[in-house]
Amino acid sequence: MTEVIAVACVIESSLTLAAEWPQVQMEYIVPLLQRLGESHQTPAFRIACVSYGTADTMPTPVLSKVFFSPPQTMIKDMREDPQKLGIGQTDSGGGYGMAALEGLVAAIELFDTLKSSVETAMSCHLIHFASTPPDPAERPMWNVSMALDSVTWDTFPAELKKRGIYYSNVLLRQIPRFTELQAAAAVGPVQSPWFTGQSDQAARIAAQRSQSVQNYNPLPSSLPPSSLPPSPPLHNPHLLQQ
Repeated sequence: MTEVIAVACVIESSLTLAAEWPQVQMEYIVPLLQRLGESHQTPAFRIACVSYGTADTMPTPVLSKVFFSPPQTMIKDMREDPQKLGIGQTDSGGGYGMAALEGLVAAIELFDTLKSSVETAMSCHLIHFASTPPDPAERPMWNVSMALDSVTWDTFPAELKKRGIYYSNVLLRQIPRFTELQAAAAVGPVQSPWFTGQSDQAARIAAQRSQSVQNYNPLPSSLPPSSLPPSPPLHNPHLLQQ
């Protein structure tokens, strides 16, 4: 059976990360995807992308949310038109940091939508690229699913685990919050990178369990098997409730 390898790239939109983006693609993204492909007999990649800015970014700190699709288009956009994905659209957040929790929760929502629409074996990976610490926000404000209203940094690892999502990160500088998140979300030992990055950067790769992840399906399935729905629209249900 063909196994879907679903990879969501969560990328901060800072100019700092954008300046290093070509190197990040070559030294991290390509090797990561190659290793994931080698670990499955008949892989079918689907790649999504979420980029996030600062909390005061208008109209929303989630600058781009592109649903899972075959890798050719996404890799092409990452390489040739990263601004289309929101990369390099904001400064480095000043002293307040970036709305990282918003971006990570948005990625979980994409996984939930995907899992509600396909009935096949699936391996889920969230890869987080960052160079700026998160802002002080403890809960998301721009999530679509009300079930994620109460997610915090402390509970986010549990949300990943119950969905069988492996969290890895590539940090262009030391960011303790994201290092702690990776450790808390790990379901096995953290792999040492098998590729060479820059000395001032860190990559923490989640080791995948050998058994299949649990079948977590948080949404009722109303779509035919193997269909891939379009990306849901961005809106703020919290504002609608006021």
